[in-house]
Amino acid sequence: MAEEQAKQFIDQATQSLQSGQVAQALELADQAVALSPNNAEAHLLRAIALSQSNQPQAATDAFRQSITLGPDSAKAYFNFAVHLYSQGQKVEASSMAQEAARLEPSHAGARDLILRIESESGVAPSNASPSAPVGGQTTTVQTAYPAGYAPPEHSLGFVPKLGGGWVGIGAVLAALDLAFILYFASVIIPLFSQFKGDQAGMQAASQHAIPQIVGLLFLGNKLGMLGWLILDIVDRRGNWIWIAPQVLCGSCSVCGFGFITMPIYLMAGRKKPSNP
Repeated sequence: MAEEQAKQFIDQATQSLQSGQVAQALELADQAVALSPNNAEAHLLRAIALSQSNQPQAATDAFRQSITLGPDSAKAYFNFAVHLYSQGQKVEASSMAQEAARLEPSHAGARDLILRIESESGVAPSNASPSAPVGGQTTTVQTAYPAGYAPPEHSLGFVPKLGGGWVGIGAVLAALDLAFILYFASVIIPLFSQFKGDQAGMQAASQHAIPQIVGLLFLGNKLGMLGWLILDIVDRRGNWIWIAPQVLCGSCSVCGFGFITMPIYLMAGRKKPSNP
């Protein structure tokens, strides 16, 4: 019972931190720690709240307690590194960031912080530093969040809950779009030879050959693709330029190349969410 109530306090503290209610987050984290003294996440949230409340020494002690209880948490090491960096303790901050990167090699925030500290120290990146960012990620530390706090991964709460199912929805929409295009091609292409140069006749024949319900389903799928794309860009804080080809090509019923933009976005255009 106590563990369940502690988890509720942890969830509420996390929401309070994300909304900037630091005092409330600290109170909730304290209650979580009181109910579950060995809960590493509760101590981490308490440390973050203390850091944001300008209580550096208490925050440092809380971070160390969180790491002691959860030594495999890259999030704890990274948040501790950011806290130490904000206090000017760059050597230890670099050490904590390197441990975060070791535990989670894809953690761009940790690598960025290491590179920044090395740059400010006037030394070349050491061999102990993680490798350069992959996937087009930048090499600058994200400073939009307060010391000791990493931003949430997603902007929309329901997307991470769906997991791989969210990407699956996008893939299904793209596959359906391709199926519609192939169907239309199988109907319209033979009409070119049947109605040579008679565009009016070919248009009338195609309208007769393609049921209206199919056209409505095709339009609905197009709108579904556009809606999925908008939500995914919002969730991942991606580049809105991807909307343009989907709108322009997706609205073209002649060339039929609208279906290409979605697979390209799924494979190469999606921006990774912010680091945990």
